[in-house]
Amino acid sequence: MVLAAFTAGCEKEIPFEGEDARTRIVMQSFLQPNNFFVVQLTESKSVLESKWDDYPPILGASVKMYKNGSYVEDLIQDPSNPDGLYYYFGLVEPGATYRFDVTHPNFEGVSGTTRVPETTPVFTAELIDTTGSEWTLEVTVNDVAPGPTHFLFELSFSQFGTNNQMAYFYSNDQFLLTPQGYFDPVDPYQYFNGEAFFTDEHFNNGTYSFRLEFYADFWTTQQYDYIDVVVKHASDDYYLYQFSGQLQQWVDGDPFAQPAQVHNNVENGIGCIGSFNPAVVRIDL
Repeated sequence: MVLAAFTAGCEKEIPFEGEDARTRIVMQSFLQPNNFFVVQLTESKSVLESKWDDYPPILGASVKMYKNGSYVEDLIQDPSNPDGLYYYFGLVEPGATYRFDVTHPNFEGVSGTTRVPETTPVFTAELIDTTGSEWTLEVTVNDVAPGPTHFLFELSFSQFGTNNQMAYFYSNDQFLLTPQGYFDPVDPYQYFNGEAFFTDEHFNNGTYSFRLEFYADFWTTQQYDYIDVVVKHASDDYYLYQFSGQLQQWVDGDPFAQPAQVHNNVENGIGCIGSFNPAVVRIDL
C-alpha cells in the first residue's frame, strides 16, 4: 500500500493537443520540361496504422496553379478515375517557377513551390570495356548550370515497347552517393540499385568523370536492345526528397539505425513539389 501511494503521488499529467496527429494533405508533383502537370493529393496516415500501402485519395479539392507569381489555371480531376490526381494539360517550361495552392473543406490548405531547372545536362557515356560479363562505363558530365547543382544518375536496360529494367552497378568513385549502401571497410566499392546522387561541388574545371561496372551477361544482352544512361539536373527539393525517401526506406525496421526524416517542402502539409530536367544517352546493345 505504501508503494501504491508513492507511485500514485509521482503521476504527472502532460497535456497533448494532438496537432501533429491530425490528418493532413499529402501533395506530390514532380515536374519535367515539356510534360503535362500532374498533382497527386492523398490523406496522411498515423504511424499506428498498419496499412501503409493504402493512402486514401483526396477528391473534390481546389488546386490552383501559379507561374512566376501569376495565376494560370485550376487543375482538373478526372471524374471517371477517383485516384486523387489533378491535371493541367499545358507544358512545363524550364526555368519557370510554379506554385500550387490547394484548398478543401475537410482539410487545412497547403501550398508548394518549385523552380524547374533551366539547363539540360550535357554529358557523354561510353562503354570502354565489354569483355566478359562485367562491363565498364565511363561517364563525363559538364557543369553548364550556374550556381550549386544537384544531379541524379540512372542506369537501365531497355527494350522497345517495354519498361526499363534498372541495372545494378558498382563504383569506387567517392563522390557518387547512395542512401542504400552497405559499409565494408575492406571493400573499396559502393553498390548502387540503378541510381546514384551527386553534386557539382567536386567538378574539376567544369567537368566530372566517373567509371562504373555493371553485370551484362549473354542473356541480358539478348533480352534487351539498349542501355539507357540518364542524368537529371534536379531541383534542390526533388534531390533531397528522393535521397531522404530512399534512406527512410533503407533504415526502416532497423533498431540500430539513426531515424531518417523525409524532406518536405509542402507548407501546412506533407510531401514534395519538385522538378528535374533530364538528358538521356542511349547505347545500342
